[in-house]
Amino acid sequence: MLKEARHQSKGLCLKLCILSPELAALPWKFTYDERRGEYLCLSRNTPPVRYLEIPHPVHAVSVRGPLRILGMIANPKDLNLLDVDRERERIGKAIEDLRSRGLLDLVWLQGQTWRDLQRMMRQCPWHIFHFIGHGGFDLEAD
Repeated sequence: MLKEARHQSKGLCLKLCILSPELAALPWKFTYDERRGEYLCLSRNTPPVRYLEIPHPVHAVSVRGPLRILGMIANPKDLNLLDVDRERERIGKAIEDLRSRGLLDLVWLQGQTWRDLQRMMRQCPWHIFHFIGHGGFDLEAD
């Protein structure tokens, strides 16, 4: 397939469907190709994406603007600190044009807890939730 895609001057998206929870938890975005000397996620021709099997097809949703995004940052001091200022700056720059035309509204949540998020989710309808932080799964708490 990759050979045919290259012949057509096209890329090939690698779709990862990982069913095992232990394997799914691995940081696949850091997969490194030693032959090419690059991370797969940085490839413009063969980017890997995670694929989740869902029991029902996803249907398109129409949204009446502006598109409302709720952003949340969780950066606990006892974990590796994230460069959240840089992340916010990059997002702001990426959406600057849409925001100036009134097509998009981004609100950053004040607070880092589940309760803070629940409180803000009740205030108005949101179309997108953007999370910057660490994630994990607690087997004991399920």
